[in-house]
Amino acid sequence: MISADTVGALIAALKDKTPDDHALWWNDLSDIDRDAVIDLAPEELGILDGIPGWALDRALRASLPAHLERLNAQRGEAGEARRQEIADKIASIEELQQVLTEPERQLLAVSTEGTRAKAAVAVGDVDTAVHIGVYTPGMGSTVHGCIARYDDEMDRLRSRAIALGREPAEVASVTWLGYDAPLGVVDVAQRDAAIAGSALLQRFTDGIRSPREDRFHLVALGHSYGSTTTALSLIKREHRIDDAVFFGSPGLATNDLAELGLPPGHVYLLEAKGDPVADLGYFGNDPNWLQQIVILSTGPSHVGIEVSGHANYLQEGSTSQHNIAAVVAGLPDLVVGGMVPGFGDRVRQVIEFFDRD
Repeated sequence: MISADTVGALIAALKDKTPDDHALWWNDLSDIDRDAVIDLAPEELGILDGIPGWALDRALRASLPAHLERLNAQRGEAGEARRQEIADKIASIEELQQVLTEPERQLLAVSTEGTRAKAAVAVGDVDTAVHIGVYTPGMGSTVHGCIARYDDEMDRLRSRAIALGREPAEVASVTWLGYDAPLGVVDVAQRDAAIAGSALLQRFTDGIRSPREDRFHLVALGHSYGSTTTALSLIKREHRIDDAVFFGSPGLATNDLAELGLPPGHVYLLEAKGDPVADLGYFGNDPNWLQQIVILSTGPSHVGIEVSGHANYLQEGSTSQHNIAAVVAGLPDLVVGGMVPGFGDRVRQVIEFFDRD
């Protein structure tokens, strides 16, 4: 059986390799050695993208008490300046533990390195699901105070996708909080966090693909600043995403949808009434202006209620939730199209009207 020293050396050598490399290494291990790696080095295994969800979940759940023990020790020794940072990380692990008491959860990532905790949680089984959505939230998103709410939204989104005609085993939805989302208006005006997060997000989504030989449908979901991060994970990269859904987006960091590397008809946008962020066009043009983007309704319809504002796109029973669920479920014929124009869109329409002459 593999030893603790061997495990450490192997994982250290693999750390900077690709998710495909990680998957090949894992596939070559015997069942006995896989069990040993999980038992001997759960935290170390958890930093590798490309490991099956069941193994990550088992290893990372087992690592949570060690995270708490280490953080509590650090808090006792830390100066006043770092105590809040450590307290937030402790709160993050505790909130994760509560989320993981819910059924059908998989813990796919957790880290307490850096200034904030990071995590990713799936509802459903990413090893067997045929349709998987990966959700990247935006400004103000932290594990503590947010992961439970986002997980609930992903649970409800998955249920909506199932209600459209998919079997429960066919659908999984993932909350990805694997980057330092900006917390204030100064940081949110910069691309730095989105650029850094985009590389991490691409590795994460590649890692979902890598362990599987079968073909399945993988959808990137991005809200607000998370939409910019998601778009940057696709732009001019050899990614493995099939569809992308952006909502409340301040811009996709490009004015040419072809740069996202997705076929026409596979990039979707939702803008709600009274959402000023969606009209900013801060990171590129307002996405509503982009040719070939598929505009999905957020208004009242036969499938749901209207949403308004910046934070309600995943509201239960809404048209926008239905539309996002339909894309995740691979049922684009069920979406409800139609733009709800914002203030900026109305100004543009007036300008275009007078420019016709």
